[in-house]
Amino acid sequence: MYKSIFRMIPAKSCLIIFLTMGLCLFGGCGNNTTPGPESATASEAIPPDSLVLILLDKTLSLGDKDVQLKFEQPIRSRLVDLIRKKDHQVMVYFIHGNTSGAQAAFKGAITADKPSDQELNELGGQSRTDRKNKYRQDINQQRSQIADKVKEALMAPNPEPTNRQTDLWASLEIMSRAFSTSRPEDKKYVFFVSDMEESVIGANRRDFTRMPPKDKTEAEAWAGQDMEVIKQLYKLQPDVLQGISATIFLPKAAFENSGFQTIRYYWEALFGSFGINLGEVRGIELE
Repeated sequence: MYKSIFRMIPAKSCLIIFLTMGLCLFGGCGNNTTPGPESATASEAIPPDSLVLILLDKTLSLGDKDVQLKFEQPIRSRLVDLIRKKDHQVMVYFIHGNTSGAQAAFKGAITADKPSDQELNELGGQSRTDRKNKYRQDINQQRSQIADKVKEALMAPNPEPTNRQTDLWASLEIMSRAFSTSRPEDKKYVFFVSDMEESVIGANRRDFTRMPPKDKTEAEAWAGQDMEVIKQLYKLQPDVLQGISATIFLPKAAFENSGFQTIRYYWEALFGSFGINLGEVRGIELE
């Protein structure tokens, strides 16, 4: 029967049939293929990292060492919440008259390796508990070391002429630079320790110490105008700025000042235009 069937099929078609049968036998047909290592890796969820940028105002308005130290405990508490595992990072930069030219005052990251499930399963009961405790101790120790470095940065003086102006606009360039290697899934946080009074002399600049916005409408209008100026002045990476969560720490007296409430509208609008969410604003008691 098979001979009669193949007599009816041209020689070239027979060759195609045999090749197809061979591929099915040796390579597998249909969808019953086993995914390679790359496919398996792509399907695994990559956990996000916490990246924290701390911007410290080192101008005359907030440059006193004793004043700056009042912000240590609130920042340390936030770091406990956010810096919890390997590759979580903290970076510190200074704000002053040359913010965009400043180098990082400190960069640190958690390096402790979390024990794998396989490692824990191979250990006995008490050894498993000891290994878990050791990991937690390592995390706490490294996080404490990072917080101590932040304290040192808070205490650092700035006797230079840059302490007379406050270029907060440039913080957007610092954010772009600090988070330039972040992944889309990472959590990006910025802490400002500042009264947020932009104060730079020059054409198309703002000096809130002399002329702050008078109301919400003017604050938001200025933010819209300044956004275009900022894009020309600084090296920004718009994609990097998207999704940043910002928090402001400032003296309680400044927080309760009616002038700050108007300035807050300005920063909410300006940061929002770059995809940055200005969420919490905390007034810190200095007494």
